[in-house]
Amino acid sequence: MTTKARIISLLFSLLIAGLLSFSLKHYYDKAGQLAGENAALKKDLDRQAGIITAQSFEFNRFNRIAQVATQNNITQRAASEERQIEYRTILKNTPTCDLPVPHAVSDGLLRDTYRLRARTMHPAAGLADKTGAAVPAARTLTYCELPLWVDLLISDLDEANTQLDGIRAAEKARQHEQTQQH
Repeated sequence: MTTKARIISLLFSLLIAGLLSFSLKHYYDKAGQLAGENAALKKDLDRQAGIITAQSFEFNRFNRIAQVATQNNITQRAASEERQIEYRTILKNTPTCDLPVPHAVSDGLLRDTYRLRARTMHPAAGLADKTGAAVPAARTLTYCELPLWVDLLISDLDEANTQLDGIRAAEKARQHEQTQQH
């Protein structure tokens, strides 16, 4: 081989070696970049899995609290219905049962009942009385009806309080869990 051929083959070998080292460096950098992205994605997946697990436990806890509140409300409603049957039986034999309650008492009770009902119901197209001050219809209560109305109001208040207790318990559990995470 001549000197010229040796120089050309040496230059060609150097060119190939340079291209190979450049390619090697490029793919090595690319592999490092992909490994970094992979680690970041894995970290994101781990964080998301932790969030999903925490939310799953939180939903489960809230569902249990809601189930207990619902069961208590069903029990309270059944007890209220039993009391109403008992009251009706007692009041049937009372001679003053059909006498009207004084209007001031019955109007106040009815007004408060309708006001509470209007606050808890969703207003549909302005049908709800926003002030809650007016009694929708003139009505007189008898002494037989009064205990039934009062018992229903007390049962509804019990039910609302049970639901509020459930909300408070869920909020307390959520706050406790947040303090444990930090």
